[in-house]
Amino acid sequence: MFSFQFLALLRLHLVIALLLANFNQATSAAEPLVTAEEPKLRAAIVLGILRFTNWPADAPITNTFHLCTTGNPSSEAALDKISSQRQFQNLPIVTHKLKRDSSSFSMCNALVMGVNVNGKLLEKLSDSESSYGVLTICDNCKAHNKTTMVQLVRVGNRIGFKIDLGLAETKGMQFRSALLELATEVKQD
Repeated sequence: MFSFQFLALLRLHLVIALLLANFNQATSAAEPLVTAEEPKLRAAIVLGILRFTNWPADAPITNTFHLCTTGNPSSEAALDKISSQRQFQNLPIVTHKLKRDSSSFSMCNALVMGVNVNGKLLEKLSDSESSYGVLTICDNCKAHNKTTMVQLVRVGNRIGFKIDLGLAETKGMQFRSALLELATEVKQD
């Protein structure tokens, strides 16, 4: 009698475990919810990427680091708030929100783009001369954006990033090995 109750209890635990496993797989396969903390996390990742990036020696970084945003990136408000509290190589970081119809990014040392990025801006970015020395980061952009050196991506419930090393090199940018090791994907051509 004891062994029958034990087997019944064991079966019940096994059924519950299988149901929970199926539930967890079903919920993880669904699109994860965006939390209030996600824009802050994305902003922190952007600022971390800046720390592990080397600009060309002739890049116009003077007494201020200019971080620009356009196209409503997810991290925009958080970047505006926390970047003023941080520094880039002992320089203050100043954020600039480019207007939707603007294709001028000549003052930018780094440009964070969102899903609504202007097509004219993307055309101008593809010109190697005008975008030389400007780090381009895509935060919640479309995957077909071919002007982005770093693309923030959601991997399950985490935010990761992909790096286009070939594009970065043509624009004079270099990434430290520590950053490349953290990337979810590194494209080299």
